[in-house]
Amino acid sequence: MLRLILITLLLTSFQANSQNVKKKEIDNIVFTPDGYYFSKDDIAISNYTLQWLSIFTLNANSNTASLRLQKQGKWIDISSKDFEISKDSSFFHFTDKRIGKVSITGRFTGAKGPQYDNIEALETVVFKGSITVNRKKSFIDMTWWEGD
Repeated sequence: MLRLILITLLLTSFQANSQNVKKKEIDNIVFTPDGYYFSKDDIAISNYTLQWLSIFTLNANSNTASLRLQKQGKWIDISSKDFEISKDSSFFHFTDKRIGKVSITGRFTGAKGPQYDNIEALETVVFKGSITVNRKKSFIDMTWWEGD
């Protein structure tokens, strides 16, 4: 009986310690924006429709942002390394010879990034800003999805 009580106490202590370690790991995370971002509303600028913005920064070798636009049923994917991300102010610049210059500017609404901010994927607005395609600007509220 005493052995069972000791085992129970050890397991309880281990579980509590494990939860504290996980909390400390999340507390120590720097802002992490990786994933896919979708506009809450349909955004059409210069005959293009914004499909999504993807951000992948965790691997230094593939530090990229990608943008998918659609025009007359055709997808246009643009990748860029010309971006800067912080919680309070971010920008993404894309250039494509078919459509010209595209920029997205704005700020993230959470503290650690959508993956760690306990948000509802594809529902909670996690980025507020604007998108400009060839000098035509529209405001955007974006939701997030982690991806595959």
